[in-house]
Amino acid sequence: MKFNKMLFLKLTIILLGIILAVLTGLYGAYPSMWYVLWALLPYGAYYLASLKLKSRGAIIGGGLFILGVDILIRIQIFYLPSSSTDSIALVTMPFWESIIIMPVGFLFGWLIEKGIIHLRSKGI
Repeated sequence: MKFNKMLFLKLTIILLGIILAVLTGLYGAYPSMWYVLWALLPYGAYYLASLKLKSRGAIIGGGLFILGVDILIRIQIFYLPSSSTDSIALVTMPFWESIIIMPVGFLFGWLIEKGIIHLRSKGI
C-alpha cells in the first residue's frame, strides 16, 4: 500500500484539532460535550471540503489556517485574556472558522501553490 502524504497531512491537522477541542472543552471548569462537538465543526467541514479539492496547496492552506486560528484564539482566551467577554469567542469561532477562515486559507494555499508552479516553470 502506497503512503499518501496528503491524506496523512489532512488527518494530522484534523487529529490536532480534535485534541485541542477535547482538551479545552472537557478539562475546563465547566466541561461540555456539546461545546466539543460544536468546536469540531470546522474540522469536519474542512475534511468534507478537502475531499472535493484538487489543489494540494489549497488543502494545506485551509487546514493550517483553521488550526492556527484555533490555537491563537485559545492562547488569547486562556493565557492572555484582556476582558471578561473574551470567552465568547470560543462559542462563535467555530462558525467563523468554517465560513470565512477556511475559505481564505484555501485561497491563500491555492495562490501560493500557483506562485510556486509559476516560479518553477521560469526556472527560479
